[in-house]
Amino acid sequence: MNPLSVSIAVARSTARASGLCWNAAALLAKATALKPSNGSYEAYPRLAGLSRQYAQKICRMHGLRVEVRGIPPSHPAVYAANHLGYIDPLLVISQAPMLAISKMEIAGWPLLGTAMNASGILFVKRGDVFSGARLLRKTIRLLRAGVSILNFPEGSTTDGTTLLPFHRGIFGIARLAHVPVVPVRIAYRSSALTWYGDMTFFPHYLKTSARKITNVRLTFCDPVPAGEFPTAEALAEHCRGIINNGEGFIF
Repeated sequence: MNPLSVSIAVARSTARASGLCWNAAALLAKATALKPSNGSYEAYPRLAGLSRQYAQKICRMHGLRVEVRGIPPSHPAVYAANHLGYIDPLLVISQAPMLAISKMEIAGWPLLGTAMNASGILFVKRGDVFSGARLLRKTIRLLRAGVSILNFPEGSTTDGTTLLPFHRGIFGIARLAHVPVVPVRIAYRSSALTWYGDMTFFPHYLKTSARKITNVRLTFCDPVPAGEFPTAEALAEHCRGIINNGEGFIF
């Protein structure tokens, strides 16, 4: 890149990082005002709508050009997607109101983690039985309150060359709550966008946000009736097969 192109990329990245922080602060303020202090679930559908609104803003601000295939259902569902990086939740939530399940470590991120917690993101500590039990109860209540849930059942991000085995937990929740599962296929235009392993967030984000346009593809597959499968494992394997259809996750 020539010096002018580098300067433009740096300025773009800086502006987007500032915009991300500003939107996170605005989301935190609005979500805090909406979230009830009495433990009621009545406000969560509005929190899901607010999350979608800000996901759309952040996607536009970062030049994320999303090709969407399929239509998310209007009724509550569990969305199960493959996982390539930190932009995945934004991409999916920008298309329909829902709340995501995320690992507990993200809750400690400055400002972003606080805003996500206030907006209703469901944090779980991997390998902690008590954390998993709390998540199970809350997720079922949210689904019954009309809120869709996004989960990445691989449990980790990948470089897009493979699809890891699916954990059964979210599929058992779908069966208990009597809601369908919507398999979601996420694909990136460039493997440089993937974030996995021991990569640190900030340097990778600065490179990603310096791109003028970032092309991604979302495929919302037909809802799968959870009750038609004898076990959560069978449901998980079926949905994994739908997502792992041979197209590849880098296009």
